[in-house]
Amino acid sequence: MTTCLSFDCRRFTALVSLLVIGAVLSSAACSNDVIRREVAASLTDEVVVPSYEATAAAANELHVSIERLLDNPTSASLTDARAAWRRARSAWSRVQAYSFGPVMERRIPSLVSWWPISPAKIDETLTRDSITAEVVRESFAADQRGFGAIEYLLFADDDAVLGQLESGSSAFGQYLTSLAAVIADAIQQAADDWSGAYGDAFAGRGDRVIAERLAIADFVRVPVFLIE
Repeated sequence: MTTCLSFDCRRFTALVSLLVIGAVLSSAACSNDVIRREVAASLTDEVVVPSYEATAAAANELHVSIERLLDNPTSASLTDARAAWRRARSAWSRVQAYSFGPVMERRIPSLVSWWPISPAKIDETLTRDSITAEVVRESFAADQRGFGAIEYLLFADDDAVLGQLESGSSAFGQYLTSLAAVIADAIQQAADDWSGAYGDAFAGRGDRVIAERLAIADFVRVPVFLIE
């Protein structure tokens, strides 16, 4: 794979985030016109919100591509779905440096990208008569969900994947599309929170305001953790 999927990539993303934050803070220190609150607002509006919106769009594209695969299970549609998975997973890796606030409050990582997965549990799930997004979200364990579970199903042998879909295996197709729906919904929630009330609070706008020192600390704390 050529996309940004590994722990090394997340560490690299975190390092870049720290360098960007350091540059902005250095500018703030050298200018009477820029304060830390403005730094937090700028990072929110120009970095975090666009990143989460792009990730939400990529996750939605993954969901759509998997539904197309189910409607027309061919080698071409399987290739497209796998490419969409890579793009969405890569986009999610890039926002890991901002995995605080609503992302943790909503336990979004357990819905989107838990590791390790449990192949045994996933295989057992495929014996069910019916699988819905609600069941995946509310009843399944974290190691049965997320990008890892989709990867396990989607990147199996081509003939095996297409054979499952062409044979009318309802559980296999329902599981795939339900996983993608849960991921897309969870990331969209994070994007909505950051572009809405939480982002306003983080940037120092609205009725609820997060202290600027705590806001900047969060921007530094998570990337440092990822690098370590």
